[in-house]
Amino acid sequence: MFSGFPAELKQHGLSADVRTILQLYQLMSHGLIRNLGGLYSFAERLVVKQPRQKGPYTVAFFGHFLDIHIQQGQALDEAVILSDVFYNWRIEQAPGQLPTPQLVNEFLDHVLNQSPDLQALAQALEEQRTDLSKADIPFLDAGDEQDGVDSDHSDKDLDEIIKRMKEIAEEQKEAHSGGKKYIGNRGSSPYGHNGRASSGIRVGGEATHMTARMVLSDPRYFPLNMNELLSDSNTDAALAALKGIAESNSRVSLDIDETIRQGARRAGLFLPYLKTDEVDQLNVMLFIDNGGYSMDPYVPNVRALFQKMTTRYGHDLRIFYFHNIIGATVHTDQSRTNHPVMTESLLKEGRHHSVFFVGDASMSPNELHGYGARISGFEYLREFALAFPRLAWLNPVREGAWPHTETVQDIRSVARMFPLTPRGIERAVAHMNQFSPRKTAEV
Repeated sequence: MFSGFPAELKQHGLSADVRTILQLYQLMSHGLIRNLGGLYSFAERLVVKQPRQKGPYTVAFFGHFLDIHIQQGQALDEAVILSDVFYNWRIEQAPGQLPTPQLVNEFLDHVLNQSPDLQALAQALEEQRTDLSKADIPFLDAGDEQDGVDSDHSDKDLDEIIKRMKEIAEEQKEAHSGGKKYIGNRGSSPYGHNGRASSGIRVGGEATHMTARMVLSDPRYFPLNMNELLSDSNTDAALAALKGIAESNSRVSLDIDETIRQGARRAGLFLPYLKTDEVDQLNVMLFIDNGGYSMDPYVPNVRALFQKMTTRYGHDLRIFYFHNIIGATVHTDQSRTNHPVMTESLLKEGRHHSVFFVGDASMSPNELHGYGARISGFEYLREFALAFPRLAWLNPVREGAWPHTETVQDIRSVARMFPLTPRGIERAVAHMNQFSPRKTAEV
């Protein structure tokens, strides 16, 4: 199963070999890949180097691991509904139900939460190990005279590593690359980035092998708590998590040069030739609860975080405000007195948007369900969840308190909810990326 994955990727124009499987195996062995959804996300990071490769990667992954084959111009929902695996699941799990978008969501949640077959992966590696050269695989490298062997620090206490890193920081006078002692890059030091050590502390840089036990972005090497509520001190960590929702889209246009060239060859018989252009695209709609005292401390940080994302990565962002729950209108101004926008119009904008709701989800049940109203806020939220598969609700309230609030539970029944922390945002992005191919329908 795993051994054929690189070949499948190559058929779709992607670069991969057995080293890709080795890296996935290492991530699994460290417990970082626990289900097919995680396998999809981590393999994407290893394989996809440009936005236009996202579509072919998704087609290859779903075809190889789930036997769901996405045809040219076909949306993922349609491909799922037409697949045998979905039909068999529906007969067993939802007999008599029609194949609705909600049912497709339930199916994808089911299959993407399945654990990958680690034994099959190990066997695939064993079968191909004789064809490998350790010198070609950095994280299996036996090391060299300068940097020493790869180092696994999983047996060391994290406090011990932090203490030693602070001592090294006092001693170190300049940037360092390579080696096994200083804070820098490459090499086998347990503190730095892009090196060959595992279970250490990543300082700066980007995640490469996903084996660090702690990530520090502050140049003074102060520890960062990824589970703290969003604040000025951890905005950069949350920003790094948001970067993962970058997407691309495809559009078909007339290839004028090819049309003329082929027409000239046919002595004036011009037939239109079409081409597919890849366009970087990430459209984000952010809805912020901005009407109560409990939300006041979080609104500025949330707004700053997403605006910083658009500045850093150049994506399209629109911010809307509501009080407790959305209604027939939302507003583009914080005071919610001017510039109303009809909620119904936003629902028609297309599935390619990523949608974030930010609020404590605490209100009276009557306000949420709008007894007597033509359409309640709860019903509008449910419509949003159906219209935008890439939707998440971020809640600043401590996660352990959610079960004690009735309206929180109601909202969680239609929208996935995550804590408003860097780790929570990271989880929200991972959830959204399970559904990223729905909007692209590209191959």
